[in-house]
Amino acid sequence: MIRKIKYFMCFSVLLCMICASITVGAVKPSTNRQWLKNSPKENIFSIDGTSQEFVLLETTDSDTSTFFVFAKDFYGNMPFDAGGSPVFDPTNTKNVGFWLNNGLLSGGFAGQNGKIFKLPDSIIEYIDKNHEWQIEAGENTPAHSVICGVCLPSQEELLKHKDKIGVRDTIVEADVYTAHGWMLRDVYIGPLSFRYNAPAEGFNGFGDIFSWDTAGKGIAIRPVFYLDRNFFKEVKLDLNNIGTNVISMFKKMYSMDELQNIYTDEELWDTFGYKSGITVDVSGFTNANGESVENLEEQNYINIITNVKSTMIDDCNIMVMSVLYGSDNCPISFARKRLRINGGENKTIDIGMALKDEYKEKGAYIKTYVLGCGSRLNVLSNAVRIPLAAEKIDESAEDNAYVA
Repeated sequence: MIRKIKYFMCFSVLLCMICASITVGAVKPSTNRQWLKNSPKENIFSIDGTSQEFVLLETTDSDTSTFFVFAKDFYGNMPFDAGGSPVFDPTNTKNVGFWLNNGLLSGGFAGQNGKIFKLPDSIIEYIDKNHEWQIEAGENTPAHSVICGVCLPSQEELLKHKDKIGVRDTIVEADVYTAHGWMLRDVYIGPLSFRYNAPAEGFNGFGDIFSWDTAGKGIAIRPVFYLDRNFFKEVKLDLNNIGTNVISMFKKMYSMDELQNIYTDEELWDTFGYKSGITVDVSGFTNANGESVENLEEQNYINIITNVKSTMIDDCNIMVMSVLYGSDNCPISFARKRLRINGGENKTIDIGMALKDEYKEKGAYIKTYVLGCGSRLNVLSNAVRIPLAAEKIDESAEDNAYVA
């Protein structure tokens, strides 16, 4: 009996030792997921004067880690850890975590063609350098956290935001890697990476998360980081490359007054849809005989039926202006009408404009808006853009409907 008890106790101790060596709830590579080839444009933004693009993944209540951002571009082809460690560590000089928060921020990465891949300085300035990143548990690696500014995405973040992230994006143009894939910060047995089957021609949508060699090159880097709350109100974006979800975020996060240091009133009304004191919309067009027309490029003269609505308390003198622009965005001619509008009043007026044949070039358009009369002509309304050839409007054309 004593011998049996001793045998049972020894077996129990052995079992406990085995169980203790296995990390409960450890991350495991993810397979058989549906991935997007390219990041959807509604979440994309870029900084004015730069070509790099970023994906806004989510917004938080933190003032220092307000905007969670994922790089659409690729920024290097580094080993995960030249010393062989599979754990993301920004304090280890041989680790990609150290390079992301030092080398990438200071000098960037030199590609095979000599091009430097580096985050814009206006991004670097607003990164929360003290953000706490969670590292999921792996085999023989407990769950823990690290403090740094720039990180690699985790498997959990990738799966959570997979409807916003394109797995391929600009990797073909990056010129900094030898294989199809990019790093994650979690560890399974080795560090995790996203790998996908992308032959020279085409893309079949297959992609999985695997463990990867710590010291081997061939896996590209796509950093993630958090920007503080002041970023979007102090750094001007490229208004020709800003997604609808990013625009919606602006109106939730900032008042119009907070953005007037870097954007004009017209940009805030037209692009972001902030509410102005006067709004305009165009309800139709007539020819010189007062007959309704639709194909503007066939007309030599049109009346633009313009609806003007005041939401102001005070009465004011205004000028309704229609400007004809060429395909190069330079003004060709204009028409105007002065009037007085009472606070809260709605008015409909016709703005007559000649359309000469030599003006009807491809890409020509009309903009109609309201100016305040006085010693200084201030724009008081949103602007309505009217292409001369309606069939040339594509899905990405600006929405002329005013969004309150």
